[in-house]
Amino acid sequence: MRPAAIHIPGGRPRSVEDFMGWSRGQSRQPSIPKAKFFTASGREIKRPAIQGWACLYGQAFFASGRYRVMKAGAFIDTIYDCQSKRMLFDHNDSDVVGGTSSGLEFANSLDGLAFRMPLDRNARAAEIVDAVKSNSRACVSVGVELVENIVRKTTDGVEFDYCLKAKLTEISLVPEGAISGTYSAIVDLDDENPNLWLACRANAFATAKAVANTTARGQRIVDMLARLKA
Repeated sequence: MRPAAIHIPGGRPRSVEDFMGWSRGQSRQPSIPKAKFFTASGREIKRPAIQGWACLYGQAFFASGRYRVMKAGAFIDTIYDCQSKRMLFDHNDSDVVGGTSSGLEFANSLDGLAFRMPLDRNARAAEIVDAVKSNSRACVSVGVELVENIVRKTTDGVEFDYCLKAKLTEISLVPEGAISGTYSAIVDLDDENPNLWLACRANAFATAKAVANTTARGQRIVDMLARLKA
């Protein structure tokens, strides 16, 4: 008995090459258009990424009802512990926009904790870029668990926690961080040193911080004046 004929929708291919082309076309999934981002001068950002300072050492901040200061190097152990770290909006656990599984990396320096995350394969890339460029969430804040700290007092008698070691669980893009001077910026990885440890020690990193902080402060003043007029 002859086997049943195989029906090929759209007609029978005229040759083996036609059949192979048809079968490959059937299995190919439609591609998702890649979002394009541009610099202020209009140049396309070929390999978009977000980077900046997640935390700065030696600066006093207020959190959980206590004044605190992070010791230089407090995050060294945690950035090498192979544990997952996330990037969120506003410390919202249900609003994850990236993480170490999507390329988020960290580097320690004497100044603070630097971070970088590529955006070319990130489904929330457009939201991240808009949040940073509009200055609605251009600052960075860290979610930590204190591992080791000592209590100290200032010369005025104000008590504070001097954090020697901390476990990093997440970083968040926020309108304004508890620690002054943290920042995020959208960059083209083609223009950056691929080694974040070296990049965060370069003058360009410091310049980007100054520009971003000035822009963010200006935006907050504009927003405040708008609320006063309302």
